[in-house]
Amino acid sequence: MNELLKDMGQRILDRRKQLNMTQETLANLTHLTSQTISYAETGQKAMRPETMLKICDALGISADYLPTENFYIDPQPIPPFGADH
Repeated sequence: MNELLKDMGQRILDRRKQLNMTQETLANLTHLTSQTISYAETGQKAMRPETMLKICDALGISADYLPTENFYIDPQPIPPFGADH
């Protein structure tokens, strides 16, 4: 498995858990499948650029964080699907 994909996946997983978000919730927020989220988190498959951007937006992180760990974290990411405001 490509080490970069594995590292990117771990960053997605860590941020998702930091937000107390399930894979299903992230999938709903991004309009992706839970399987796509799982593949991204395990680094099993490379993400398309638009998929990476959707995930980053939902997690409130900048796109350069995933491949480089240089980042900006939005203190108020998109609230979990169905959450009250």
